[in-house]
Amino acid sequence: MARFEWHSASGEETRLDSAPFYVLDEISGHLLPTFDRREIRTSAYTHLLGIGVNARDLSLPLLIRASSLENVMRLCARYWNPLNGDGTLVYVSDSGERRQLACRYTGGLEGSASYNRGWMKAVLRLRALNPFWQATDSETYQVQLSEPVPFFQPQFFPLHISSGVLNGNLVIQNSGDLDSFPVFTVTGPATYLKVNRNNEVFFEFPNLTMNTGDVLVIDTRPGRYSAIINGENAFQLLSSNSKLFSFVPGENVVTIAANGVSAASKVYFEFVRCYWTI
Repeated sequence: MARFEWHSASGEETRLDSAPFYVLDEISGHLLPTFDRREIRTSAYTHLLGIGVNARDLSLPLLIRASSLENVMRLCARYWNPLNGDGTLVYVSDSGERRQLACRYTGGLEGSASYNRGWMKAVLRLRALNPFWQATDSETYQVQLSEPVPFFQPQFFPLHISSGVLNGNLVIQNSGDLDSFPVFTVTGPATYLKVNRNNEVFFEFPNLTMNTGDVLVIDTRPGRYSAIINGENAFQLLSSNSKLFSFVPGENVVTIAANGVSAASKVYFEFVRCYWTI
């Protein structure tokens, strides 16, 4: 049976279909997000400039079980204290598929709720700055050097390619509804690295000095956009044609090329599928 769960910022988890919390059917804001149209008016016509996706506002009606009104408030503060950071609303479908939404309490417990015989009904208001639901697990891939092996082998991942030059293709299937933003972790040695997506340059480092054990992390996620090598900023090492874009829904052909590598060199990356709705 489908259900919701809440995972607090402090790491506590609770189902919302059993004591002390029961979510009611009147939940809203959890399906499609709202959109913002940007238009301009000329003398005769109105022109559409673009459409943006707004932050998501949810209303979460709950029946809360506790021995007193004070204990209800303490219970809610324990799980939904916004000063602790974003919590995670998790939706579990009838088939067991899980999707999550990072959000934070914004109101609903200011005094309008009523307590009666051990129960209180309240409508919690939550806000998700990223309005898209995400899978709870990541898609992960690894490419590394090894001794010569057949390309088509039973264990396809990690992908093994044999030579002093790393050069291989991967077909990445993004089964989400939206673009997904990967995080790449590269382990040295390497003197050159380029990753293409669908024949476009994803990122290129033409002059690397990575020794064995050095680590380069390229993070394309919104709000975390970065390239860091051994803890230091590496953006200045990127070529001017690097785009650091995303994996589009459907098939993405990724080509990885590197020089100055050895059997210790690895390219690991992961991304999370994103969805419009639960």
